[in-house]
Amino acid sequence: MVSLKTRRQAFTLIELLVVIAIIAILIALLVPAVQKVREAAARTQCVNNLKQLGLAMHSHHDAFKGFPYSPYNPTLTSPKVTNPPWKGKHAWTVQILPFIEQQNVYKNYDFNLNWNEGTNEGPKGPIAATIPNFICPSAPGGADSGARYIPNGRGPLDYVSLFNVNAVARPFVSFPTPTDAQEPTGMGALGRNVRRKMTEITDGTSNTFLLVEDAGRNQHWAMGKYMGQSFEEGPESGAWANCCLGAAVDYIWGWNPATMKQGGPCAVNCQNAGDIYSFHSGGANVLLADGSVHFLSASTSLDVVVMLTGRADGRVLPAGAVD
Repeated sequence: MVSLKTRRQAFTLIELLVVIAIIAILIALLVPAVQKVREAAARTQCVNNLKQLGLAMHSHHDAFKGFPYSPYNPTLTSPKVTNPPWKGKHAWTVQILPFIEQQNVYKNYDFNLNWNEGTNEGPKGPIAATIPNFICPSAPGGADSGARYIPNGRGPLDYVSLFNVNAVARPFVSFPTPTDAQEPTGMGALGRNVRRKMTEITDGTSNTFLLVEDAGRNQHWAMGKYMGQSFEEGPESGAWANCCLGAAVDYIWGWNPATMKQGGPCAVNCQNAGDIYSFHSGGANVLLADGSVHFLSASTSLDVVVMLTGRADGRVLPAGAVD
């Protein structure tokens, strides 16, 4: 009796190509979905960072009867600090360290030196520490100061307070804005050389920025593209301990997409050398003075950003200005 053996048929070329095409389609569908999940997680972490910073700001307000100085500079005569508590220049970031579980960094920081002097500086100095709450996971380079072009290994910062409207942006705002001479402490909720009280935010704490995203510094980005390190050399620095204008606090500059220069009507996700900028799709996260975090659309006008920055301008925000 002869046993019959069934021969196994091999895939034809056409069948193989069909299988490969199906796998390619599945990968093409899966990769964007994975990227969306990752970005959603990163945006959630960014929101949480700002919520924690908001709690820290309010805890500081309770402890010291005001929000942190932003910035603190005892060498200025206008505005002059009465009874200066420290000799050095410092950022709001240093002042809230005890309230975000960074007591070890805080106790090693010398307030009688400037933020970047002596024992504060260097690879083992406190300002080289990575502070997770200061870093948005979506920002390119993450916690790597080298990848971010931040000098001397200083830890990164992706959130800033806004000070005043810079002169180059004023022509693009539809209403008058104060000069530095008129508002030497700044127009925002955080004040230069003053611990601003909540009662001074007369526009309402739910209508006024406390902090905004300005992510990715010191890399230079504009309109979603990396522009190279010589592209915009203006006031821009991503070190969390850097106290002063162009760092932990900055002007509203406005951006002109037509000229690709500072001074224009574009206010959100246009450039990261001072203005509101994130690596989230469609807008940026902002912290209001009441401690709430909102997503500000990339289409938000410069006028609205200026209104949200001002603590006491008396202007009425349009409905739906923040989500």
